[in-house]
Order: sequence, then C-alpha cells, then structure tokens
Amino acid sequence: MIQLFQTVTKRLKAIHISTLLVAWIAMSSAVCKAQVTVSLVPDSNHIVIGDFLGVKFAAKYPTSAQVQFPMFKDSLGSLDIISIGKKDTAAIGSEIIVSQQLTLSAYDSGVYTVAPIAVLFTQNGIADSAFTEAFEIAVATVPVDTAQNFKPIKGPLEVKRNWKEFLPYILVGLAIIALGLLGWWLFKKYYKPKGKTEEEINRPKVAHVWALKELQKLEQEKLWQSADAKAYYSRLTDIFRKYLEYRFNLQALESTTDEIELMLRTDDISTEARIEIVEVLKQADLVKFAKQLPLPEQSKNALYTTREFVKTTAWKEEDIRKQSTNQTKK
Repeated sequence: MIQLFQTVTKRLKAIHISTLLVAWIAMSSAVCKAQVTVSLVPDSNHIVIGDFLGVKFAAKYPTSAQVQFPMFKDSLGSLDIISIGKKDTAAIGSEIIVSQQLTLSAYDSGVYTVAPIAVLFTQNGIADSAFTEAFEIAVATVPVDTAQNFKPIKGPLEVKRNWKEFLPYILVGLAIIALGLLGWWLFKKYYKPKGKTEEEINRPKVAHVWALKELQKLEQEKLWQSADAKAYYSRLTDIFRKYLEYRFNLQALESTTDEIELMLRTDDISTEARIEIVEVLKQADLVKFAKQLPLPEQSKNALYTTREFVKTTAWKEEDIRKQSTNQTKK
C-alpha cells in the first residue's frame, strides 16, 4: 500500500513539472509575440485602374530581438510594386521601429487580396514569427458614358523644362565654341602661308642661263668620248628635265619620255624642236636601259640639240606680256 502511494506521488510530480514547463514555454512565446508586432496598412481600400496605392510596412520590436524583414520585389500578391522606399529606423527607449513605404498599382479591375506576410525573429534564444493582417483592395474601371460620342485622343502633355536640364548641353556648346576660337586664333597667329620666294619667282626667267652653264660644263668634260656613255646621257637628260621644271613648271624629273612628249605639245614649243628633243630622250633611254653604245658623233649631236632647245624656249619679254594678259583675263 505504501509502495503504491509512493508511485502515484512520483507520477503526479512528473505531470506537475511537465505542465509547468509547457505553461512556461507558452508564456514565453506569448511574451515574444506581444513584444514583436508587424503591420502592412494601405492608404485606401479602393483605387481606379492604373492609379497608385500607398502601402506602409511597419515593425516594432525590442532591441534584444533579431528580425528578418521581408524582401519586397516586383509584386505583392497580384498587385504590381511600382516603387520601394528606403527603410526608416527609429529607436524609442528599448524598442526599435522600422517603417518602409511601398507604391502599388493594378491594371485590371477586380478585388485583390494581400495575404498575411510572415516576419521571422529570434528573441531570448527562441525563434518565432509575427504576421501582418490580410487586406483587400477593390480596383474599379474608369466610368464611361456610352451615350456620348467618342472623343479624340488627347495629345501628349507638355512637360515644363527647367533651365538646369539644358545646362550640360550649354556648357558643352560653349566649350566647343571656345576651342574653335582658340584654334582660329592660334592658326592666325602662327600659321604663315608659304609664298613663293624671289628665287622661285625669277626661276623661269633664268632657267636657260642655268641650263646653258650646265651643258657647257658637260661639254667640257667630253664624257661621250669615254666608255661611260650611260653617265653622259644621265647627266644630259637630268639637265634637260630640270630645265623643263624651272622654265615651264612641269613635273619632268619623275615623268617618262612619252609623258614629257605630251607635256611639250604647247604653243610655246615648236613641233620641230619637240620632235628633235624627244629623239634625244629616246636615244638616252636606249643607252641607259638597253645598254646601247652610240657613236661619239651621236652623243655630241644630242648635246647640241638640247642646247638649241634651251635657246629657242628661253624666257623672253613677250612671255611677260602673255602672262600679264592671262592674269587680266582671269
């Protein structure tokens, strides 16, 4: 009998301890829930399709709690999130209040339900969650009076511009203008067009003098009597080509014999003189490139022909009158 009584007493103590433990856990959970509160409150419960709806999320919790806030993305239920504001945090005594503003919208009529949102937190080593309250938003269409006629589509609204919006473009434009003026000033100050020197102006008048002196030197050297005919004809043709450049401003040094023949077809040069000098050039090409050995008399006649060409085409006073007349006509 005594043994039975002791057994019953032990069981009653165990039940009492278990009951106290459950009650303590329940009370701790209730305390946690009472200390952490969250809310999601809309500005209104009805909007017109396409309008914006403000919704405020708020959480209040003690400093000893660690709260995991929900991450809002592109939608809240079936409502579209237009913008998400920054979290505002305020500490009041031993409590912290966090708030965040959301802007929602809907593009179809109907009643939209936003379900409760769970907010997880940990306090005193116990993990728990708090929930916002569900709410409904009625989205209505724009009323249309079907008795009236259709109205034309309104044009785009004029957006008022602030001068500050154009400031970057104005600064860029002023910088470009300043650089342009600076470049023009530097150009005018330092650039000096290269005009003809006095020597270049007088070169056609004295070209024959230079050519005759060079031909005389070549004649005195009598290279045609030696075996180096190539050097002789190279000197002879170089003197002739430079004379053409000095006298007629022709690009003769880099031109072929055929090209020079075309250049010489002018009124200032007789046909006979042109034919004779071209024959000299062709003979020189055979010597320089085909290694032909001309007779000494042929080489001497080549120099004579070149000298006569220079004399007959030398600068004359009538050339000055022709040049003046051409400038007057222009």
